[in-house]
Amino acid sequence: VPCEEMRAACLPLLERCDEVFCKWYQKRHGAGSIKHLARMQSFVTRYRPLPQEAGLLRHIDGAHVDGSMILALSGPDPSSPGSPIDIGFEGGGVTV
Repeated sequence: VPCEEMRAACLPLLERCDEVFCKWYQKRHGAGSIKHLARMQSFVTRYRPLPQEAGLLRHIDGAHVDGSMILALSGPDPSSPGSPIDIGFEGGGVTV
């Protein structure tokens, strides 16, 4: 079941991601190359500096997927000192 509260909180960020993706895609494929943009999935996750948790492993997004956008958020969470996001992190990444 989708969480509407989280969707509402993330919607401005998702819309900005759409703008950035469209600009990139049209620069690459030409003006007017996007007839209809549809977001198939949006999810929030975290990676930890642990084996098998340090990045997005090789995967296939699916048929008819023209691109993906991965946004890394970083910085301390002032409401939760010592939260995982406060922990220094090296490594990880995306396998393409």
